[in-house]
Amino acid sequence: YLDHDRNGKPKKAGSIYIQKLNAKDMTDRNTVIYGHNMRNGTMFAQLKKYRNREFFDKHRDIYVYTPGHILHYKVLSAFVYDDRHILNSFNFYDDEDYVDFLSDCINPSSLAKQVCNDITPVTTDKIITLSTCTNIDTERYLVVGILQSDTPQNKSVKCKMQNGKLMVREAHDKYKVGKADPLIFHLTLSLNTKKALMFLHQ
Repeated sequence: YLDHDRNGKPKKAGSIYIQKLNAKDMTDRNTVIYGHNMRNGTMFAQLKKYRNREFFDKHRDIYVYTPGHILHYKVLSAFVYDDRHILNSFNFYDDEDYVDFLSDCINPSSLAKQVCNDITPVTTDKIITLSTCTNIDTERYLVVGILQSDTPQNKSVKCKMQNGKLMVREAHDKYKVGKADPLIFHLTLSLNTKKALMFLHQ
């Protein structure tokens, strides 16, 4: 998906994706989601706005729609990290390794960092890590969120963008405006043949 769209067609911007090392239902301790930092502002290019403290404070909620679930995350931190492969560098099944990564998230060594002061992560938490490149090959910019709720959805939920608004349809109902306006970006995650829409909430 680095250079192909979710349908397998060549595309310079690639796709927003997770690797096979992560569970497709996002139940791992840390699900790492990758996206390019495109010059035209698409994919994960908007993540760099988290360098601004005011922006960081106003855009703390992330919702991920997956088949049968709505996952709500609260942004913990945003910071420049090195280019190591996170899932190969940390054993997230091991408490000590998980604590080491969480420590990196709440005490980043980078000067380019924003960290919240209202959440203290613990080993029972599940997180997502949004990862994109910077203009330096050996760096990555990460936005880390902690799972706040996992709401089961009995009905089939479909999402689409219309006139800049997130539209949500349950089962055979009509599309209705979603609970949040995706002010930053919207994207589809390729989870095998299924899709999930993720958006950031003001």
